Amino acid sequence: MKRILALLLTVVLSLGVFTGCGSRSATDADKGAIIRTYLTYMPYDLDPAKAYYDSSVMQFFSLIYEGLTRMDDNGKLQKVLAKEWKYEVDKRDGQLKLLIKLNTNYWSDGIPVDAQDFVYAWKRILRPEMNSPAASLLYPIKNAQKVKSGELTIDDLGVMAVGDYELEVVFEKGFTDVDHFIESTASPRSCSVTRRCRRKIR
Repeated sequence: MKRILALLLTVVLSLGVFTGCGSRSATDADKGAIIRTYLTYMPYDLDPAKAYYDSSVMQFFSLIYEGLTRMDDNGKLQKVLAKEWKYEVDKRDGQLKLLIKLNTNYWSDGIPVDAQDFVYAWKRILRPEMNSPAASLLYPIKNAQKVKSGELTIDDLGVMAVGDYELEVVFEKGFTDVDHFIESTASPRSCSVTRRCRRKIR
């Protein structure tokens, strides 16, 4: 169950990116690559924060989304949308903080994928009205549980964009396993939809 939730979290922690490769004819040039695959059934929702995941659905989503990180075939963590990260205890307030720097990526309309897109996605699944099983895996973030229960507002969540391509995460007091939190953002080429679904320019 923990593995399934971890895979689900990685889908909602990142950003929607259509990917793929394949041959195209001139008439298909405006449609992107065509990838033929077998699915038991089609996902009922392309929003990763809402869709239920089984092996068939995960196969589909792995073709169209990328995340902050992923695991390679040897189980080693690889950076994808995340360029680098570091964490430390801030001496000013005693808070454990994680700073994630993002690679430069673009939506299909040419708009950059920035840190604010991640803030939006993470806050979205922690809203009380959003029924997402991945929410509990964000609870290490400061105030996440209280935001989810409605005790605090979404703006009290300990995640913010500190630059166009820098994401800061503040953790709850007592939380120390940052490496595990980072690993939970990884799955085979998976990510989440934020404002709208757009193909990424490579």
